[in-house]
Amino acid sequence: MNSRVVELESVLSRTTPDRHQAQHLAVELADTLDATTARRHLDRLLRCVTALTRIGSTEAGEELLDAMLDLVEPGSDAASKVRDQRDLVAVARGRTDTAGPDVPIPHPAAPITTAANGVPITTAPIPRRPDSPTAQRPIAPSPRTAPQPTARRHDPAAGGTAQPYTRAADTGRTTAPPTQPFPRTAARHPVGHGTAGLAAIGVVPSSGTPDVLSTPAGALPLLEAEFKRATAAFGADDARTIGALVNLRSSRFQDARDRGNVEDAMIAVDDLREATDRAVTALGPHHPKSLVARSNLASAEFELARVRRAVGQTQLALPALRAAADTSFARLGPDDPHTLVAQSNLAAAELEVARVEGAHTQARRALDTIRTAAARAASVHGADHPASRLIAHQLRACETHTLDLGTSLEDVHVPVDEAARLLSRTRPAIPLTRSPVPHRVSAPYGPVNTDPQWPAASLLGRLRDHTRQELLTIGTVVRYAGERELIEQDARDTHAFLLLDGMVKVQVTDEAGDTAVLAVRVAGDLVGEMAALDHKPRSATVVTCGDVVAKLITSAELTAFMHRHNDMFVELIGVIDDQLRWANKRRRDFLSHSAAERVARVLAELVGSYGREERGGWTLGIPLTKVELASIAGMKPRTAEKAFSDLRKAGVVISHYRRDVLVPDLDHLRRFARMA
Repeated sequence: MNSRVVELESVLSRTTPDRHQAQHLAVELADTLDATTARRHLDRLLRCVTALTRIGSTEAGEELLDAMLDLVEPGSDAASKVRDQRDLVAVARGRTDTAGPDVPIPHPAAPITTAANGVPITTAPIPRRPDSPTAQRPIAPSPRTAPQPTARRHDPAAGGTAQPYTRAADTGRTTAPPTQPFPRTAARHPVGHGTAGLAAIGVVPSSGTPDVLSTPAGALPLLEAEFKRATAAFGADDARTIGALVNLRSSRFQDARDRGNVEDAMIAVDDLREATDRAVTALGPHHPKSLVARSNLASAEFELARVRRAVGQTQLALPALRAAADTSFARLGPDDPHTLVAQSNLAAAELEVARVEGAHTQARRALDTIRTAAARAASVHGADHPASRLIAHQLRACETHTLDLGTSLEDVHVPVDEAARLLSRTRPAIPLTRSPVPHRVSAPYGPVNTDPQWPAASLLGRLRDHTRQELLTIGTVVRYAGERELIEQDARDTHAFLLLDGMVKVQVTDEAGDTAVLAVRVAGDLVGEMAALDHKPRSATVVTCGDVVAKLITSAELTAFMHRHNDMFVELIGVIDDQLRWANKRRRDFLSHSAAERVARVLAELVGSYGREERGGWTLGIPLTKVELASIAGMKPRTAEKAFSDLRKAGVVISHYRRDVLVPDLDHLRRFARMA
């Protein structure tokens, strides 16, 4: 490996890197770079370029990227990564060599607030330059070279009951509103030039102060002109064209929302959804612009629900926004401006939910998260960075908004009975107030329980009291009705669910469409933790068995919690170990027992753990069909029919219906299953 890579990394890793030394090393590295180093250490080199951009050495970063592009295989994923990074660096420099003439947008000093149907809504800054084909890049302008950007701001003078959401139109995250490259000095310069920005929508609780950003009149025609120029110059499926389209449609939604026109806002959301689908189709689901489009869509749906005063639908946007924060953290790193804004936006959303629920402690914790993001953004990127200014504005609004945490929100939100009817018509998960967890079932394996409220083998049952109590304070409470998917196989989201009440089944589907149940999880268990930790596609689907209450925990929250609590890490390993042992036992059963005996063994364990004693015997206590029961034992539906027929003939099961299995004598069932 080229030794200058290590030297450059060493310089850039310092608390205060020497910019001139780093630039000198980067140029030397570009001159001496070989193909082997470029291919094997691509990610390290890209991280160096990102660090160079942050300290203002964008020219050296571009030179290094050009050298890498000459050495990697054309058309490969590596080449695509390098080109994307080069585009981002170009945006950071404010380069316009591929753009048309600058079209300045007046940049107002402060935002406005409007109220739609009694629901105050605010918006955050949206700096951008409408004619630049690179207008949707996620890297903010370099403090050294970036020209003054033109700003497109949104109107927030409407008080808002909710969170500071930044809606970015073209960055690269899944679902949190990432910040766009706003001009670092936009507030002081009414007209900008040369710096491209992303259209961003921010929703901030109104503080009643004039410190808000407004949308300049006539911005939409400029955005439309930019989109037409990009289409003519680059084609309909080019990333720059799609970015301009997403920006345009995001801004149309902002305009409709700020006018309080629900019908126009609904149309704008549909248009933005179409633009998002187009981005995913043309660029792929994981392209930065596709991710930002999806993020913008989630935020627009949230704000539309607020305009319509649909409390339940507003809450439904939280999982998507949470996934966006996770994706930003995983793909960009914790200090990226977009990551910081996504985390701040999520915390602001959770603050509103907590405020509606009357959960003052959670609301204050969310406010602390925003404070942390604001301090981190100012420390890493400077107080004048667009992300820093945006989060600072969000913080001011949220601080003002939480001064009256104990007051009623009836003037803002629909009545509880109306909200309940609203929620009953929705399918996805809905965050709601905590309620006492009723009966807890015990799990089929595990150590002695440290808290009788939770099953002994569950994660919550294993943890120390103080760790368990702190774990229960993170995440957002959600509720699912029966037969709802919490997690979808092969999905790319990374959050986990901590079950508080009810149970779920874990199942997989093969290429032929056949489904098999692998296991059952109950209150106290954590599901989805593997993807939350390794960020790989989901390996199974998790479906609710009846009503379920859970905590939705982001990957970032879970990882941070495990870093703070070693016993959480140890006990989670213990849970996974027990689950693997249980799965291995099923495999051994397959080798040494008949089909009927295998079903009997699974049935005995499940009834022993979750069953209810009723007149005439034991019922399973889990809404599983006989085919699903047999699939846990590793058999197909036809074999399951024969196995249950053998069980009935042996008197082990005297009655069974589609969702009811009756075991007259549990000891007899165990003897039939040859269980010691």
